[in-house]
Amino acid sequence: MEQKSINKDKYAKLVRNIDINQLNLVELYSKKYVTALYNNENLTKIKVDIKHRSGLKSVQDNSFITEFKTEIFSETEKGEKIFNIFVVYEIVYSLRENIDLNELKDEVEFFVFRNVPVNIWPYIRETVSSVTTKMGFQPLVLEPLKIF
Repeated sequence: MEQKSINKDKYAKLVRNIDINQLNLVELYSKKYVTALYNNENLTKIKVDIKHRSGLKSVQDNSFITEFKTEIFSETEKGEKIFNIFVVYEIVYSLRENIDLNELKDEVEFFVFRNVPVNIWPYIRETVSSVTTKMGFQPLVLEPLKIF
């Protein structure tokens, strides 16, 4: 995302007045490529590639809906696929005060870029850990997310 200049006072007001109303798992897809015999003993060193993006789905009165998509690809050192996981969460935010979100367009976009990933990441980590366990692997525990 291209970094836009935001009004720090408007952004602070937005953050102070925001609540998470709902957090919903919208989509979950996983695929295991290796056989059961290949599981944990041979997966001590795997490469994991994580891609994620957040976006604003809609704005309504004093609330807005965001979406966070995560794709995880794993492979062996030899480049053999192990598993893929695709997860989509939706977060509904509402404002405690009556604030015109149209006047805070840049601040809302920055919030979606900066705060949504931090809000949703613990849920992504839990989902990935649970799914990899259900695939018969040791749980894959993702590192905490850092946004710069």
